[in-house]
Amino acid sequence: MATTRNDGSTEMDIYDDEDEEMTTTINIENEEISEDELESEYERIMMEFNENDEDENERGGDSDEEVIIDQPDEEVIVDQPLSSEQLSYSSGDNMYFGPGQEVTKNKELWHGDIWKESASIQRIKRCKKIRPYIGDCAKDDRLIIKIQRIIRFEELPGNLQSNNRKERSQDNEVWFLDREMEDAVMNVELHAIKLRDVKYSYQHPSEFAPLDEPETHLPIYKLFIDLYYDDFGTFRNVYHSLGGVYVQIGNMLFTERNRLKNYFVLGFVPFSGSFDEFIKPFITEMKVLERGKILNIQGNECVVIASLGDTTADLPQGNDMAGVKRHSANRGCRTCNVTKKSLTSNDLDLHLISHYHYLSDKQFKEISEASTITERKAIASEFGLQLYPPLLDQLKRERHLQSPQDVYHLTAGKALRLFKITIEALSPEGKSEFIRNWKYFEYPKTWRKLPNPISHIDSFMMSDCLELTMMIPFILNRFLRNTHFKNLELALFQRRTGVTRSDLAVKLWLKCWVVMAKTMAMVFKDSFTKEEYSELRECLRNERVLLSQAFKDFENLPNLHTNFHLLLHAKNYATLLNTNAGTKEMIHRIFKNIVPRTNLKNVSLDLLKHYTTLFAIRHLLDGGIDLRLSTSNGGFMNLPKHLRRLMSNWFITKDNVDIKNDAEEVCKVCSPDDRISNILLKKRVLRRNVEMPLLVNINEELKLAYEDFGDNSAIPNSMPLFFEYASFIFENERDNTILRRLRIGDVVSINIENGGNFAIIRAIFCHQKDNLRFAFVVVDWFEETNRTILGCPVYRLQMTNANLRRVFSICLVNAINVMHFVHNCRGEECIDGDHNSRNDLYIRNLYFFKAV
Repeated sequence: MATTRNDGSTEMDIYDDEDEEMTTTINIENEEISEDELESEYERIMMEFNENDEDENERGGDSDEEVIIDQPDEEVIVDQPLSSEQLSYSSGDNMYFGPGQEVTKNKELWHGDIWKESASIQRIKRCKKIRPYIGDCAKDDRLIIKIQRIIRFEELPGNLQSNNRKERSQDNEVWFLDREMEDAVMNVELHAIKLRDVKYSYQHPSEFAPLDEPETHLPIYKLFIDLYYDDFGTFRNVYHSLGGVYVQIGNMLFTERNRLKNYFVLGFVPFSGSFDEFIKPFITEMKVLERGKILNIQGNECVVIASLGDTTADLPQGNDMAGVKRHSANRGCRTCNVTKKSLTSNDLDLHLISHYHYLSDKQFKEISEASTITERKAIASEFGLQLYPPLLDQLKRERHLQSPQDVYHLTAGKALRLFKITIEALSPEGKSEFIRNWKYFEYPKTWRKLPNPISHIDSFMMSDCLELTMMIPFILNRFLRNTHFKNLELALFQRRTGVTRSDLAVKLWLKCWVVMAKTMAMVFKDSFTKEEYSELRECLRNERVLLSQAFKDFENLPNLHTNFHLLLHAKNYATLLNTNAGTKEMIHRIFKNIVPRTNLKNVSLDLLKHYTTLFAIRHLLDGGIDLRLSTSNGGFMNLPKHLRRLMSNWFITKDNVDIKNDAEEVCKVCSPDDRISNILLKKRVLRRNVEMPLLVNINEELKLAYEDFGDNSAIPNSMPLFFEYASFIFENERDNTILRRLRIGDVVSINIENGGNFAIIRAIFCHQKDNLRFAFVVVDWFEETNRTILGCPVYRLQMTNANLRRVFSICLVNAINVMHFVHNCRGEECIDGDHNSRNDLYIRNLYFFKAV
């Protein structure tokens, strides 16, 4: 809540039901404590922090109570939105040009606050008579205007109606609230109140980055430009960095933005070159696009308006683009002005120390007005800013909010650090046990084999670190005991955590990995509901509190400090995946692999030539026309399929395929579903090698499987043929073709009514009927129990339940390779990956996701 006085000064009252954090020592010492009690004690410790921490990101409350707003005395005019003839919301099915959207699950960029509030994206111009304007968005095909409600003293809650405020209201002081208004009904929820000056809040973009929309009858397209910059080493033994700069259009769907072909190379900052010098032409062109430029798109003239949506980079380059000192400086966070010694402190008041664009402008001005260079450096060090504003400030942007931290680099860095700490703490016996269990662990079948994580950890890529983190809690849980640690390392851990019993210290160490894996899975979610934002906030806090207290190497770690800010970035951009650099790093890797094939003299020029040549070939392969030629080149359109596929591989897109059977021995079968085609069964399994229980009641099961796709005729007595692998092409609702592969042992779901949750593939076979072959699978169902291990649900594999169907058409198989189950090995019953068949309990790995 903010107050506005007649002298122009302002204050803010922020609704917040949580006070500041209290520093608590983790203490789980108890002679009679059990594992369950350990979990309860951990939850109690985290609850203390949860109850006393402050949410830095709440800029407005949620809605429960409806309050009717009186009509204002003066007429307020809000410009009408542009007509549908002027603005196209979408271009085909893959791009969006409309206002921000209010949805239940936030996924796309236009579901985030930055898009909703951006003056360069919105279709409604801000009216000067409605000063506290927030933004507009679409909800259920209706346009919703978000404003800040202005209220008088009499409308304040009773606990705010102090004598002081009553006196100030006599001088025409008013207050306002950030809330959503729809059809003159405002939703308000009141919490405990905390006073704060209004200057410690983010301004609306229209306050510092207004854009005048041109008046025209032409269609208007507004582009959200994502700029990415990072250095990569070009040589094996000498780090000679080359800076790659890429742009992407944020109006694309998330799935489209994940494709390498939709990342466009702006250029390369040459060795020892300056990013500022390199980026000047880009800024010049963006200034023109900010004002609007008439372009011919597919033969139609339209107005294109583009603005810088966000800039993403690793910590050093990201700080440079935000005008903030590097993270090694005393104040080196691009989002707040915290000191190096307080990065993970529990008593930070982030509202007071956050960087705000308009305050940074004043601070840069103060730096420039200093009379000597020594004085300028001292002032810059106090504010945590560089001596000069970044060159990108010539464009209209909020330098701090639109420079989010990259969760890909941050999370991989934290995981690698914790792994090195863990390995260093293990005794030789512990390292041997770790390698043995790591070697025989049941990884997802689609993963490539990782090198030895102890001897080759320095060669791990960031995606390798993320994948290892998903599995380490389960690997450690199979063997870790206090005897596997070095005595000194375990004693140090016990002193920092306040635990005296070594067995409980081992469990708490394992808990650190569980917390990190859970947090990692949350930050890499591809969509968020309101409740999931709260869960993300809790996970980030738990990880920060636990790791900073348990390990000295995590104390005041910049990567861990960003946990304070990731929730803010998630809400601004809908998800953290929308600003992560995972796919962008793959482009780095491609260019790095090209370097040895150049003359190593002018590497940046050679890379650009290589890129533009391949980009032109792809353009022609996609049916594009070279306007310099009077006729189209039909030769590119008539290339043989194999050559066409080979030349398209530079622009690999995940799971998109141009299928041609290249296997020697396959069995092609028919599909009863129009969305599924080219079903191929591979690697024949002899009947004598098929487990006999799989053949029990096979004809009765087949009859039901045929009935699933409408075939009620009699089942011929033909013998099925069994295979190890299957693949087929699935056409999704967006008409994209996706290759799906199926193996024996994969965990899937089956698209049937009243079916179980998950099942494991036991066999793949084909059956002939009416001279047509159809593919089927045999499954064993998982039954969920009420138990949890490592925070994950435990399932029981039902291999002998005769009341459950087991045979289904392959067309009903769904959710392939998106789930991971781990056998609940106990003690020494499972040896070197050979699991005890009498133990039918499995743990569903909730921390499993696709890293890139």
